[in-house]
Amino acid sequence: MTGTGMDTAELLQGRMVSARDMEELGGWIGSNPGWSRKRIALELCRRWEWRDAKGRLKDFAARSLLLKLEARGRIVLPALQTQKRRAPRQIVQPAGWQEPGEIHGSLRALGKVRLELVEPGSQAAKRWVFYLHKHHYLGFRVVGENLGYLASDAAGRDLACLLFGAPAWRCASRDRALGWSPGERGRRLSTIAGNTRFLILP
Repeated sequence: MTGTGMDTAELLQGRMVSARDMEELGGWIGSNPGWSRKRIALELCRRWEWRDAKGRLKDFAARSLLLKLEARGRIVLPALQTQKRRAPRQIVQPAGWQEPGEIHGSLRALGKVRLELVEPGSQAAKRWVFYLHKHHYLGFRVVGENLGYLASDAAGRDLACLLFGAPAWRCASRDRALGWSPGERGRRLSTIAGNTRFLILP
């Protein structure tokens, strides 16, 4: 935290937030009582020009910031609009899919292993989602920015699923290993990813 009075600022979710920012935030939240938490987060991104390297609004980071501010008693958020939440995604078995047989042999016998970037709506994506839902102990759930890969052998048999996502804002062991100070973490976090799922098919 730096400064005094209206110039006081603190580092929250990678941004310096001043007392004036807080006052303005509380003001327009109070003047729009019908807004959902999602709408507030999007408006916050627009007002603060809070975007990622590709120019996309960082609404998940904004939601996290809002929850932290509420927990500290700095703002009051509207109640969760549970009736407007989307129903959980229904994951179904791909058409024509059959449980594959076991693969016996050495890694060398598999031939060249291919990693395919999962494109939304593709047949590979449907299998990838189904595998994670069926076989991974955490199931299938993605939040924010993600990249998925499906691994297959030279014969085209699916072998494994990988999922990478945006890294956690704070991770003490990671930051120590990288030698990052709080300032360096804020500048360089976008250069790494977290491996949130790794599944070798049974």
